[in-house]
Amino acid sequence: MAETHVLRITLTHPEPQRADPTVFHRQPQRYIAQGAGGARGEAEFAWPEMLEELQAFASAQRDAMEKSLGDRLRRFLTEALKQLEGIGGLERELSEAEARQQPLQLVFSFDAVELFALPWSLLRLQNGQSLGAHPWCQLHFEWVGDEAPEAVPIRWERVLFAWSEAGRPVPYDRHREALKQAWPAFDPNRHELENVTLAKLQEALREADRRNEPVQILHILCHGVELRDGSFGLAWSAPAARGGVQQVTGQDLRRLIASHKNSLKMVVLNACHGADPGRGGRLFGGVAHDLHREGIPYVIASQMPLSLEGSGWMAAALYQALFQDKDSVHAAFKKAQEALLPRFQDWASLQLFGFSHALPESRRRALRRSRRLVFSGEDTLPELVSGDLAVAYEVNQRIPTTPVLKALASAVHPEPDIAVLNPLGKVQDALPGTAKEWKTAFREADHFVRALMDREAQRLQPVLHLFGCAPLPLMFHLGWLLARHPLRAYQQPAGRRDTWIRGYDSNEDCSGVERFLRTDAWPTPEACRAAGGRVAVTVEVSRRIQDNLLQQWLGESPHPALLRLFPPGEPGQEAVRCPADAARALLDFQEYLNRIHDTLPDVQEVWLALACPASFAAALGRAFNPKAQAPLRLFNFRNAVEGYEPVHALPVGVRKRNSRR
Repeated sequence: MAETHVLRITLTHPEPQRADPTVFHRQPQRYIAQGAGGARGEAEFAWPEMLEELQAFASAQRDAMEKSLGDRLRRFLTEALKQLEGIGGLERELSEAEARQQPLQLVFSFDAVELFALPWSLLRLQNGQSLGAHPWCQLHFEWVGDEAPEAVPIRWERVLFAWSEAGRPVPYDRHREALKQAWPAFDPNRHELENVTLAKLQEALREADRRNEPVQILHILCHGVELRDGSFGLAWSAPAARGGVQQVTGQDLRRLIASHKNSLKMVVLNACHGADPGRGGRLFGGVAHDLHREGIPYVIASQMPLSLEGSGWMAAALYQALFQDKDSVHAAFKKAQEALLPRFQDWASLQLFGFSHALPESRRRALRRSRRLVFSGEDTLPELVSGDLAVAYEVNQRIPTTPVLKALASAVHPEPDIAVLNPLGKVQDALPGTAKEWKTAFREADHFVRALMDREAQRLQPVLHLFGCAPLPLMFHLGWLLARHPLRAYQQPAGRRDTWIRGYDSNEDCSGVERFLRTDAWPTPEACRAAGGRVAVTVEVSRRIQDNLLQQWLGESPHPALLRLFPPGEPGQEAVRCPADAARALLDFQEYLNRIHDTLPDVQEVWLALACPASFAAALGRAFNPKAQAPLRLFNFRNAVEGYEPVHALPVGVRKRNSRR
């Protein structure tokens, strides 16, 4: 058979109206069709009407909805491609593929997650046939501009079959038999994982690596489950949980397999809604999307409910084609789809996610947009879109993509990737709430900076753009870790959660700026000695710390010697006027820490309490030098009753007392 021909249809948000690609608002939306040579077309998609029809189709009203859905998709694509080759170009390619008996690999490439929710297989051709039913059309979905991993091997040798009956029974025996028939080497004792849990899967993947038989295909059979945020996950076994069910998210699975993605080439999700991005109007996610964007070369999953019977047919056809017929992944997927034709809804909602290795790098970079990358401790940072990297530090609230990109629009081109540092895996005003959570948060920041340094060993340092919704000790700590790094920290104005402004810039020239931090009284050596070498430092920029809270923090006599630092005027929300103020404050704070070390010879530890903007705290963190200053202990303001609590001690270096006076 001749080599497969590839045709790509790329749809993106229009640049001037770019929306957050992880959120969908159920309203009509314009999209841009990207063609060769910079050609562009555009069309508006009527989402309210389509969502009603999708709901009806998902409810098994096939006869009434199939033609309507297909016609609506055709009208939209006809308008979008009008200024390019037109939909007639697609139909000519299909006719030529049929005449040559050569498959046409049709790649739908999107940068908006809602477009993946559409049943593109149903798009009606001029002859009334559905696109996915054309015998020579192989559909494939991918995210615009994602970096392709290395090409998958031609020879498929190892599968791990993981299943769970959490919630309801599943036909694991039919799937086991399908694997045995297609792959005679299948051994349930080595290649099957019953009642799968996250811990069991992690150990099974590690054990396969230890045997030098890394898993190439992960075949998962379980039930899908709708999560509280409107996205979908997997129902896995968890004997210790209520009902023996654990809800596994795409992010859970993504973090688990991240260290195995060099060997893991395909994940087959036999679960309802495995490729469903979520409910309209809420944050979109989806297990298949998370795995695909992690870099798994091929992910097969269903947008809608997948029947138990259909999952067995699909598995048998897929593995027969891969192991016995030696077909390509696209050809094997086509056979799996065809096996589902008796169960029309199963057939129409099955999707293959992949990467286009044939796409020229110049074209890929031209299409590439900002990616939102959720970092975990086992991750390595990918090649960046540009020489800049935005960091969304999410502890107390989520940081949407659109305001971040808006803040960077005038200064950074192309749009940078956004690394999401969410150390606790959730957001809440009161986090971190325990000593264990504080320890985890500080540790994850350490891991992130190490991963950043590993990336920089291969290229020049990117400029970091820090957007933080985290307690001040965490912001200070991250600023300290990035002390040698080009940094811009951004701040939300009071009451404006949709806006970010630059609060600090490491390149800011503050040579002509007057001292920002001042003090009315300097602690004496005698006071420091009487307090056992403890000095308490406050930075009171946004507000004054009330006397009762100060006394509660310092404790009973002999309490630490006290140094209070204030802005030029009264503390308040407007005290920091521009990035130059934060840059000047950094120098002032560094001078005060040095002076403590030089003039208080008995100092053993400095306590630090902050009342300032988050970006300001990140700037101050860059002033600390454990090799030249006294050890620093960070305190966090919990509330008006509990006051300040110790949360972290920065590492102690070997100090030398060289006078700077």
